[in-house]
Amino acid sequence: MRERTNVLVVGDYPPPYGGLSVQVSVLRGLLDASGRHRCRVLDIGESRRERRPECLPARTSIELAARLLRYAAAQWVIHLHTSGHNRKSWLAALACATAGLLNGRKTALSLGSGQAPDWIRQSRGAMRWVVRLTLGLTGTIICRNERSRAAIATLGVPGRKIAVVSGFYGLGPAVDPTLPDAVETFLREHSPVVGAVASIGPEYEEAARDLGAGYGQTLWNVVLPILLPGIIAVALFGFTLSYDEFPRTLIPIGSRNTLPLEIWAMTTNVTSPALYALGTLTTAVSFVVIAVALTSIALIQRRRTRRGTPADAGD
Repeated sequence: MRERTNVLVVGDYPPPYGGLSVQVSVLRGLLDASGRHRCRVLDIGESRRERRPECLPARTSIELAARLLRYAAAQWVIHLHTSGHNRKSWLAALACATAGLLNGRKTALSLGSGQAPDWIRQSRGAMRWVVRLTLGLTGTIICRNERSRAAIATLGVPGRKIAVVSGFYGLGPAVDPTLPDAVETFLREHSPVVGAVASIGPEYEEAARDLGAGYGQTLWNVVLPILLPGIIAVALFGFTLSYDEFPRTLIPIGSRNTLPLEIWAMTTNVTSPALYALGTLTTAVSFVVIAVALTSIALIQRRRTRRGTPADAGD
């Protein structure tokens, strides 16, 4: 029987669910299911300080280095999955590549962000040296597209070390990903599910700060454009659902009825034409807000195209 390969996967591990953490979780599942690998995960994400049976914690930089050296000395293959578009990402990659010297450079580095090639090309000074050294010490480099391959090759990395794997690990027709228990419970108790809101990862803000943006610039040029569609959607839902909040409006009511109470009174007595007029006005306001939102998105996309900025950083 063929001996299994020991693999230490290093990266963000859920929770929270999304982006790199989901990819690391899927990668671990694929390696375990193959029967040819023995896999452990070293969590360096938001939950890295928590003790969990499914992964190893890395509460401090010293603990991270100690675990990397321990597993590398035991001849485990180290596989780091990271974004590749900020300082933290490449410092972690350098630590993994350096530890890999103990196991014959059996270190794999996979870059999961479409912003990585631009960051690599724009890196200067000490960080460019860190990127070049990391890529030189790494045994195998996995990137998402040809742009990433070309950016890595400009630093003198041999083509035989670079592999292109598009999209997310294993999320295809052959894989049936399972949902977390909390999500399954929510879907069973809430049907139908109209929509969901997810938080953005900190890597976008970190990349903006690495490029010299201040807090205000990051909020205005990065965070707000990403959250704008969700803000508009939540505002529309909240505006529509507020008509049905007559129990809560009983608390602040004064000498006059609130709008939800007035609507409730209209529906319990003889229907007034004002009710239909109100519905028409609400629909018109909603369509106007949607039109303004779509127009704003189109203008933003046109401005990005004019400036030569990719509309989809993940491509």
